[in-house]
Amino acid sequence: MQTVSHIMIPIFEMFLMCREGTTIGYEETGEGVKPVCREIPYREHQIRMMESVQAGIMSFQNVLYSICDRKGEWIAQRSEELLKIAARLTALPLKREAELIGKMQYDQNFGLDQKWQIIDPENLNHYKNRGYNEFVYQKFAREDEWYQGMDVCIDGMISYRQIMFPRRNGVAYQYAMYVERFCHKYPSFVLVGAGKRLKEVLLFLNLMGETGRMECIVDNNPLLQGEKILGYPVYSMERETNSCCYIITVSQRKAIRELTEQLYKKRGPEIKIESLYA
Repeated sequence: MQTVSHIMIPIFEMFLMCREGTTIGYEETGEGVKPVCREIPYREHQIRMMESVQAGIMSFQNVLYSICDRKGEWIAQRSEELLKIAARLTALPLKREAELIGKMQYDQNFGLDQKWQIIDPENLNHYKNRGYNEFVYQKFAREDEWYQGMDVCIDGMISYRQIMFPRRNGVAYQYAMYVERFCHKYPSFVLVGAGKRLKEVLLFLNLMGETGRMECIVDNNPLLQGEKILGYPVYSMERETNSCCYIITVSQRKAIRELTEQLYKKRGPEIKIESLYA
């Protein structure tokens, strides 16, 4: 029940919407009882998105049932894991998930004949400026507000910080804070170094919904140049860039010093360079 309580019901109802509209009652006919439907004028774009979601649901079910056929009762005993997938989406959404879902509309037909956007931009602004207490007290809050979605739209790293705070002295947490710092400082940047720490930087940029700020990735190693890291190509250090900000992804101090000297020599003293330690 604790897991179920984390699920935002209006969002999952929205995922099941269809062109036929919503059921507002039932009537008896000579052939039995049939539902009485009311058409809802959703945007065509949203209808197509929900049809894609439902196709994904069917695909997931096909895979799940095929596993059940092979594994038997073992999979059925872990049904709580499926609930956690649903709960994660609404309780701990990624910023890009919240922004996409937040633009969608759902029909509030429990005594109110209204169609609401999941995250209303004006309400989000009130919530950001006033905080939860004043937002509710001043009656800006609607009956169903997705506060977790609004929180992550305002601060893409909020869930990670809360979950990982007990491990805040670890390298991963340090990199999360590092990514957050340089995203706050620079509108665009070049990532320097395609070693093992690059993946962490890319994952945190994705978590924050900020991968669009990255102009490119550069590295000195010719074996890495032309390769793709999490889908992003790696270029040589000679590549011309528009951004004057260079983010060093490595953590070794010696490598940071060498890359810093190389960048200043190639790009001039006016560029901005950030590293994990400075």
